[in-house]
Amino acid sequence: MLKGYEMLNMDKQIVQPNKYIELKIRDLGFNGEGVGEYEGYTVFVPFALPNEIVKAKVLHVKKNLVYANLVEVLTKSNDRIEVECNRFTKCGGCDLLHLNYKKQLEYKKQMLKNTLSKMIGEVKVNEVVASKENIRYRNKIQIPFGKNENGVILGFYKPKTHSIASITKCFLQDENIEKLIKITLDFANSNGLSVYKNGKGLLRYLVARYIDNAIFVTLVINGEDVININNYYEILLANFDKVSLSLCVNKKDTNVILSNKIIKINSNISKVMYMGLTVDINPLSFLQVNDYIAQKIYQKIIDYVKDNQIECVIDAYSGVGLLGALISKETSAKIINIDIVKEAIDDANNLIKINSLKGNFENICADAKDVLQKVLDNNKELKTLLVVDPPRKGLSNEVCKVINNLDATIDLVYVSCNPATLARDLSRLTNYDISSITPYDMFPQTY
Repeated sequence: MLKGYEMLNMDKQIVQPNKYIELKIRDLGFNGEGVGEYEGYTVFVPFALPNEIVKAKVLHVKKNLVYANLVEVLTKSNDRIEVECNRFTKCGGCDLLHLNYKKQLEYKKQMLKNTLSKMIGEVKVNEVVASKENIRYRNKIQIPFGKNENGVILGFYKPKTHSIASITKCFLQDENIEKLIKITLDFANSNGLSVYKNGKGLLRYLVARYIDNAIFVTLVINGEDVININNYYEILLANFDKVSLSLCVNKKDTNVILSNKIIKINSNISKVMYMGLTVDINPLSFLQVNDYIAQKIYQKIIDYVKDNQIECVIDAYSGVGLLGALISKETSAKIINIDIVKEAIDDANNLIKINSLKGNFENICADAKDVLQKVLDNNKELKTLLVVDPPRKGLSNEVCKVINNLDATIDLVYVSCNPATLARDLSRLTNYDISSITPYDMFPQTY
């Protein structure tokens, strides 16, 4: 005679890989996938929406979790919209293109609340600040080269694979990027350029940024040069008014896209305006990809500085120093930029120079954990705002320790691109009470 748990396990074996199932989707998961139940299992179905009845094909089963591919939507949600992109679901770029934008914002707010509640309990989250554009909003693209039977291709990695889905356009990018992709592929194929794979081949990535009607193009290569590269520049110049072309030499067999070795080929760009500042952009410069949302975030911080008579702003992960420069244009606050990347601090120094900014600046190339306490001590007489905008991995234990030892009069603004590490860090910053949490939709159509 079988025991009860053995009978249950036998029942659960009816869900096997390649089995077709029908289920109702009840919610969206943290990765934007539909979530429902089937025969006691929790089922994850990418590109399915709440309140839809779908047919799905089981990929694999892990204990009581089932991962499946969407085969057909049998009953559609009223929130589902038609998608123009013929690479949607294939290229791994967009996760929410099929969900109307208002509902995307509601979903993102709820996901943030859920993530935070697991670490710090229930907390009020303000409404999401929407992007002005929810397509054609990105100012930067970085995509790998690949190869198929027709020659060199550019595209995005298919979900959970190393295979490239070829693209000729992307609805998240400026339309000029489509022209760049075609030019680049024509150049690569006509010159017989090889594509990087398993440590061999030349072309690795196309990286480009389009700002102020200027295009900054970088070819990431596994080599020192590209045949006829000056011809490529001339072709770009014939199609775009302002062009900068560089090579980035990256011979390491890793998934890190850029290296520090940059070879500038040519440029006819004298200056570029970004948020009212003259900026000098290089391939290693970090700028937010959504100009509208970036400006909204910066303005929120600037208003805080003005409204609270802040005398000193410490930007502990400053990048090129853009926030500090913007603050200095509207206030008299002392600006201290800290960044571990030398090129970023060089850019910050140059930003001050080319804009003839007269404020009180101090730019420090160091890890925030090593210098933050000293910087705070040196400015303890000033009413100070500390801004942290760390990478996705969040704050280190050392930085959290310094922040927890801060004087209670020092205000803190935390800008995060990762809800999970934000929640973890907020749970560790025990010396602070949360006064406001506002999400900004930097990345429409993605989670």
